[in-house]
Amino acid sequence: MALIEELHLPVRRPAVRSSTRAGARKTVITHGAIQEFYPPIYAPSGIIGNLKFALRYEPIDLSVYDTLFKVLDEELLAEWIRQ
Repeated sequence: MALIEELHLPVRRPAVRSSTRAGARKTVITHGAIQEFYPPIYAPSGIIGNLKFALRYEPIDLSVYDTLFKVLDEELLAEWIRQ
């Protein structure tokens, strides 16, 4: 969700939304939407941090990744891969 908002990706909002907050990991389901809460230690930083978080903890949504990789700076992604 952070990547969608930060990069203004023109995609539908995912059914699963993740965020960080104090306390233990928790899942809340309301009206068909799933909210995942993670402890602050999980909080990603920057575009690559949010990409790593999404790849590790969130369901894969290929429409989001397709749109993301069309607008993501290629050198930023290449540098992360080289590291």
